[in-house]
Amino acid sequence: MIVNKSISLVLSGGGARGLAHIGILKVLDQLQIPISSICGCSMGGLIASLYATGLPIYEIEKIATRYSSTREMMKLVDLTPHRKGIIIGQRLRGFLSRFIDDRLNIEDSIIPLYMNAVNLFTSDEVILDRGNLLDAILATTAVPGIFSPFEGDNVTLADGGVVNNLPISIMKAKSSNPIVAVDVHQTFLKKSDIRISNHPHSRSLFPDFVREYYLAELIRTRRLTDLQLKQNPPDLLLVPEIDPNVSTFFGFQRVGELIHAGEMAAQENKDSLLKLLE
Repeated sequence: MIVNKSISLVLSGGGARGLAHIGILKVLDQLQIPISSICGCSMGGLIASLYATGLPIYEIEKIATRYSSTREMMKLVDLTPHRKGIIIGQRLRGFLSRFIDDRLNIEDSIIPLYMNAVNLFTSDEVILDRGNLLDAILATTAVPGIFSPFEGDNVTLADGGVVNNLPISIMKAKSSNPIVAVDVHQTFLKKSDIRISNHPHSRSLFPDFVREYYLAELIRTRRLTDLQLKQNPPDLLLVPEIDPNVSTFFGFQRVGELIHAGEMAAQENKDSLLKLLE
């Protein structure tokens, strides 16, 4: 088959569940499917950034595997004394600077890259398509209450998933190529699926009121994403099958399983992916 097109890729937020995006990208690489542009939210934005700047997917997988243990992840936590978030994010920035030059701008990416955030004082969605790349990553991943919001020039930005966890609408405005969207957010099929995690530390780390707030946020994000999919359907939607016990904050240690879930979702849709290029 002669490949005469490329696809545009949209990666959703989802915390630990977003590690499945690595598996999706592995299969796209194996199938030699060109990606003309990539857009990501939160964890999807982080993985999109690493890939768009030219880091090979096998290197991204190695990084995720190496740093997925609780001990390694705690090294990235810099607790803050103020009340804007539990984590400041500077250690995360230092960690990412090992792989992304801290002077690199979004517009310097090898693959055109877009991310999103929300302006906390206007409620507007902000498209991150220029300016310092590490700043943009910290903005799109600033989960309210967990990470301190990103303070920019006259703006205070937080995780784009607050308003648009699967930013297909951004990609539709930027690209005329077929759009493949990957949704890793929790989908609630039955009551037992609605949980933060069965992780033994989840109850000690999260008081009941925090857990209930988190569940409400999951429901809100799911409903908004479903509405987004109705208003801006992609040419192909990939939904990796992920254990509901893997939540935004718990499950990073299951990195191999999560990457495999992404691989399986892409492989099962191999024919549909290739047909987009015909």
